[in-house]
Amino acid sequence: MKRNKKLLNIGLLLMVVALIVIPMVLNPSGEYSGTDQNALGMIEEVAPSYVPWYEVLWAPPSGEIESLMFTIFASSGAAVLAYFIGYKKGQLAVSKAEPSANNEGMTTHN
Repeated sequence: MKRNKKLLNIGLLLMVVALIVIPMVLNPSGEYSGTDQNALGMIEEVAPSYVPWYEVLWAPPSGEIESLMFTIFASSGAAVLAYFIGYKKGQLAVSKAEPSANNEGMTTHN
């Protein structure tokens, strides 16, 4: 069983690597910019007179700070999600390990 899980993990890892490498191989001169910049360009193309209905309350002083904040938020979310999954997996393991623990010492009288 452990061998199957190991092969599954290796296969999933190879798929992730393929998702990263294949677009770069197929289109090496491609411009891989963020979706925010692409959306801004599309809005300017479709509706050049568009005026945003809000303004940013605070903008990071540099792109590096913005990337750092994004990384912190993403890793915090991943940590919370991983904790929750691990907690639930632990609960499931305990409930499977001791299915009759609740019935020990109980006798029925007829």
